[in-house]
Amino acid sequence: MSCASTPASAGRPTRTTRQRWSAAFRHSLLVLAAWEDGELAGLIRAVGDGATIVFIQDILVAPERQRRGIGTALLRALLERFNGVRQIS
Repeated sequence: MSCASTPASAGRPTRTTRQRWSAAFRHSLLVLAAWEDGELAGLIRAVGDGATIVFIQDILVAPERQRRGIGTALLRALLERFNGVRQIS
């Protein structure tokens, strides 16, 4: 699962290019990834100011790796990172 194929494999439109994902990641507050056997299994991306608000923009898990706790682990890691933020959505 590559950056460019992540949205398609998660049921999202395929128009997002590798360059757009790269720019989106650079401008995000936080991007966390989960890897299994050297392959990207999932990712979570947050935007916001990190002090008063964090918005979970993307949480994606490869279809063949879903229902195994990867998304839950990514979400928990993000929530732990921003545990002092009052508004997370």
